[in-house]
Amino acid sequence: MHELISPTIINPFWHNALAGGTHEGKVLDSETVELHGVVLKVATWEKVTLVPGDLVYIHVGGDLTFMTKEEKEKRDEEKRISAERLARIRKRWREIEEKKESEHKQRAKEFNESLNIPVNWRPDIKMVMSGLSENSMGNGMNRRSVYHVLLLDDLKDGRLKRSSPSFLCTSKNGSNGNKNWNIYEEDYDRWTMEHKVTCKQCIKIAKRWEKDEYRNLS
Repeated sequence: MHELISPTIINPFWHNALAGGTHEGKVLDSETVELHGVVLKVATWEKVTLVPGDLVYIHVGGDLTFMTKEEKEKRDEEKRISAERLARIRKRWREIEEKKESEHKQRAKEFNESLNIPVNWRPDIKMVMSGLSENSMGNGMNRRSVYHVLLLDDLKDGRLKRSSPSFLCTSKNGSNGNKNWNIYEEDYDRWTMEHKVTCKQCIKIAKRWEKDEYRNLS
C-alpha cells in the first residue's frame, strides 16, 4: 500500500461517506490521483510508477492509502491461493476426523455386540446434577460419566433380575430407583453404533452371557 496526502482542507462529508472502504480512483499524473472529485497527492517517499488514466484502489481510513491495479490483482490472486490452500487443509482435516469418528463408532458397535446381552438394550448414562448446571454440557454428563447398559426389556437369568427400563449394573432398588437415564428418540442401532459401554460393572455382569446358549439371542 502506498500513502497519499490529502489537501489541507478536506470536506468531512466526503471522508465520512467513503470511510472504511476501498474505492476506485483515477491517476491524473505521476504524482496525483483523484477520488470522487478530490485530488490526492502521492507521498514523496513512495516509489511507484503511475500512468495517467489508470485505475488505482484507494482505501479511506485513518490514513489514505492506495494500490495500483496490478498490485491489487496480485494481492487478490495471493488471497485466492491462500483461501484454496486453507480450504484443502480444512477438507483434509474433516476427512481425517470423519474417518476417526467412523472407526470409533465401528469399534463401539463391535464391542457392544460382543456383550451378547439376551434382551434389547442400549448404551446410556446415569444423569448427574452437575451435568445439568449452567457451565456443564447440559445433557446430564460430567467428565467421570460412563456408558452403562440400559435394559429396554425385563431381564431374568437365575438370581439376576432387572425390570425395564433399568441399568444392568444396579437393581431397581439401587440407584435405578429414580428415572435418571437419558431419554432420546434415537433408535437402538444408532446408540450401539455411537457409544461404547464403559461401565466396568455392566461389562463384568455381561460376561455371564459369553456362553454358547446366549450367543444367538437378540
